[in-house]
Amino acid sequence: MGIDGHSRVRGYQWPTGGCLPFLIEVEGDRFIALQSNHTAFVADGFPYLTRIDGRPIQQWIDQAATRVPKGAPHWIRHRCVVRFLGRLDYWRKELGLPRKQTVRVELTDATGQHTRVVELPVAKAPFSYPIWPQQPSRLLNNNIGYLRLPTMEKEPSLKEITTWMPQFRNASGLIVDVRDNDGGDRAALLWLYSYLASPTAPPHVFTAAAYRLHVSRNENHLAGGPFMFREDDAQWSPAERLAIEGFKKRFKPEWELPVGQFSPWHYLALRSRVDASIYHFDKPVVVLMNAKCFSACDIFLAGLKGVKNVTLLGTPSGGGSGNSESFILGATPIRLTLSTMASFQANGRLFDGHGVQPDIVLEAEPAYYIGGSDRVLEKAVSLLKASQNK
Repeated sequence: MGIDGHSRVRGYQWPTGGCLPFLIEVEGDRFIALQSNHTAFVADGFPYLTRIDGRPIQQWIDQAATRVPKGAPHWIRHRCVVRFLGRLDYWRKELGLPRKQTVRVELTDATGQHTRVVELPVAKAPFSYPIWPQQPSRLLNNNIGYLRLPTMEKEPSLKEITTWMPQFRNASGLIVDVRDNDGGDRAALLWLYSYLASPTAPPHVFTAAAYRLHVSRNENHLAGGPFMFREDDAQWSPAERLAIEGFKKRFKPEWELPVGQFSPWHYLALRSRVDASIYHFDKPVVVLMNAKCFSACDIFLAGLKGVKNVTLLGTPSGGGSGNSESFILGATPIRLTLSTMASFQANGRLFDGHGVQPDIVLEAEPAYYIGGSDRVLEKAVSLLKASQNK
């Protein structure tokens, strides 16, 4: 498959067989094995998974990657683990390993110098992965607001923003946690940006896209969910037109659109909304992100990157922005999903294959995945406390 993180095939059935009896989380190039309820590691004190049935974990990932669209390496690792690797017996067959009722797992401690091998009964079905962390929005100590957005779906994300931002009006800083948020709608970005941007700030243009030409797509194909319009669209204000001109002068796409196959460029301009409930939150803001941030969450992060007082903290996002459509293949139950647009960041890079880079890179520690210490959140609090003391 090409570079299209949204592409997938549905409507088929996996062969029956045993499944992995635990979950795997990915941090950098290491894999963390934990119980399905996210409360403990498979083996206490040995969080890192190195081998399954005697084969290095990377061999399993490489095999599963043959079923995953091309993309950023960190996104491929997550997609392999979350969607596919749980089908243990299927991948055993692909690797030439025999089926059996148990699975042999090799684990190491944090130093990588001490190992433990455990034999576990296989599961009857793959476990699902919860969105993590499972934390509510609230006011933290030191008068710091914590806004948790686990999804970009319009209704729940706007409800969270409109419920909590009024309560954070007098907070000394704000943490916006979008870790594991795999997208939905762009409305949350448009709304939250109105709180974070100065009312006098010029429009913020940060992305350009073009859709693949097709008889079913009119010139407003990107106006709905993506909120993107052509340069000559009548809805732009003079200030927005000026911002688009400035963006065009700087924008150098890494991939040239094939002539005659794509629409003219479309742009998204952020501006502060006029609403009685909106105020300007002019204190420091830290946004927490990770490799499971995807699609509309990629756009959310790109829209806030570089905004005054905003710092992105964590690991690069998954990388995907495609305005996807689904197609049924003939008289079969097979449904194919493909992107309809090529979407670029302000630096000229495609979202797919790269993701959004944080301003400060920091990986989570294994304890985070079992409800323990969260050093990314702790770092955010530390940054905001330091800003209070300046």
